[in-house]
Amino acid sequence: MRELAAFVDSAKPYALGICEIDAGDALSIATRFALQWAYRGRQALFWKTPLSAHAVHDRYLPVRAARVFDRRGLLIVDAQLHGAPCMLAATQMSGERERLIPELRFARKHLRGDRRALLFADMPVYRVAFADLGFARIADGIHARGFSAGSLHAHVATV
Repeated sequence: MRELAAFVDSAKPYALGICEIDAGDALSIATRFALQWAYRGRQALFWKTPLSAHAVHDRYLPVRAARVFDRRGLLIVDAQLHGAPCMLAATQMSGERERLIPELRFARKHLRGDRRALLFADMPVYRVAFADLGFARIADGIHARGFSAGSLHAHVATV
């Protein structure tokens, strides 16, 4: 938690996505840095002004019966940035191909559209992924759609 808090303190992000975080730790980050936040299935999104949220959609990715307790989420926040609609999303997908394909299909269904969007996705490199939905990879695990190239500054950390 100290390394994560140090990262958030130094990066001072307007939007942040974290995978593999417990709900209590997510609350701690939100409280410590005065961020708005949403959480589902070990995924968390955090944001602050100029972003404002008006809806949170927290879903679980599809699961195979053999691994019913291994639940990961797809978290989507419908937001506004300077009055224009946008979306924040976070997810973590399996590294196993037979689980990745249904998870990817599910996520792609919910990420379609033309709104500006930031996607934080912890997943293996996969050729289909999200490029055909208009997302460009701006950093390891961070994808953007509809933002100008110079308007985003991505920081990535593994702690």
